[in-house]
Amino acid sequence: MHKATKSLKAATGSPLIWIAAFQVLLTLVALGRAKVLAILLSPAGFGVAATIDQIIMTVVQLGALGLPFASLKYMALAHSESEAEFQRVAAGFSKAILGVSILSALVLLLILQYRPAWIGAELTPYLSYLKLAALCVPAAMLAILTTHTLAAAQKPVSAAAMNFAVAFSLAVGAIIGVSVGGLNGLYAGTAIAGLMNTVASALILRKSVGVSWLTRRRGDSGLIDALRRFPASAGFYLTMLSAAVSMFVIRYFVLADLGETSAGLLQGAMSIALTTGAILMPLINLYLIPLLNRATTPIDKELSCEKFLIGIFPFMILTIIPLVCFPRFVLTVLYTSEFAPAAYLLFSFIVWQCLTQISYIYQHLLIGLDDIAWVTGLALVGFGASALLASVLIPSVGLIGAPAALSIGMAIYSVAILARLRWGHGISVTFQVHSRAAWMVAVAVVGGVLFMRGTEFSLAGFGARGLFAVICLALTWLLFVRGDGSTMALIQRFTGRRVGP
Repeated sequence: MHKATKSLKAATGSPLIWIAAFQVLLTLVALGRAKVLAILLSPAGFGVAATIDQIIMTVVQLGALGLPFASLKYMALAHSESEAEFQRVAAGFSKAILGVSILSALVLLLILQYRPAWIGAELTPYLSYLKLAALCVPAAMLAILTTHTLAAAQKPVSAAAMNFAVAFSLAVGAIIGVSVGGLNGLYAGTAIAGLMNTVASALILRKSVGVSWLTRRRGDSGLIDALRRFPASAGFYLTMLSAAVSMFVIRYFVLADLGETSAGLLQGAMSIALTTGAILMPLINLYLIPLLNRATTPIDKELSCEKFLIGIFPFMILTIIPLVCFPRFVLTVLYTSEFAPAAYLLFSFIVWQCLTQISYIYQHLLIGLDDIAWVTGLALVGFGASALLASVLIPSVGLIGAPAALSIGMAIYSVAILARLRWGHGISVTFQVHSRAAWMVAVAVVGGVLFMRGTEFSLAGFGARGLFAVICLALTWLLFVRGDGSTMALIQRFTGRRVGP
């Protein structure tokens, strides 16, 4: 009996260990790519590349019609019914997404060729780069579909491994390309790597989970079924599109009003904050979201969300403290010393990411409760507020207006989601969650305000930062972690060992 229990714990903890391990590797790859591009392109070129990347991601969101993101919900539900139903639904979504991905790339190329003014006069000097980048659109959509298919099939480790493999190959293609041909080479190399990934993904899905992207079985109505679900997918579509458009608007105003160098500094600080969030994304996307969309009770889904968020809280604090204490050092190491002037921005982007992670988890609780229409409406309000505020704040207060607009918009979105859960579903977020969220934001704000300027490695500067870190960690342990079952349970799932008495 003891051996059986021990084996069960090990099996439970193993997926989380592997997902976390692959995410660490993926993060290192992303940081390595950014470091090389920062060195080779300078802040100005880095800012141009970041703006082009955001345009491509906006096209992906716009052209995908919400299908890659809706697919995770419906494939997970189908997998909880039967293997045959899962394969049918997954094959249908894959054919639909393959079609819209090719169409999206063609439409973007036609716009760039015949109506370039539609993307903005400030971006017309970069048309040659954009045309090459447009070739990356199909691979980006299908990469999302691949990981979602594996996650829905209860293969989160395989999904995490696929994420890493795709990121690694794209990074290699980008680095080789930019070394040979600058920004043109960057997108040519990325497009070639993306095509290779797409072919490999199709073969892997067919062999591992029996899902075919091209062949059709007799009586298979999966494609028709996927298209019939478009009204529901439209909610995902508008939600993801509003986020992408908001980010594009912010980058556009920075590039147009403050110039290429400021766009590069913005990307440097934002990328580091996004990296902290990316550490959690695979655990949320590949582990939590499939659970929230399976055929379980609302109470089970609510408890899964709460335990997950409480459990990851200490790890988020551990990530935040060094970033807010040593922003110049982090920017210099991860990029170059030319990015150090963005140090004062970093803590505000960290605050934005804290709010983003919380809202993202509870957003998917609403989706799991089939409340997609409200998610869409609230997303339009929150992301729309960010875009509107950016158009006012960036020209008036400068670069700090970008993270300020993002944080305020995300705060509005978070509060609105919690209100909908309370009054629409009778789900109240507990004091445990509220107190931890407030403490996490407080650590980021106080640390950022205290240490965004000044010498970091002088005796006084390093001592003050060390004291701040010790105080924050001690209070985190005493007030929130010690004796907390959710946190200890998460640690046990990673280690497979009992923690504490």
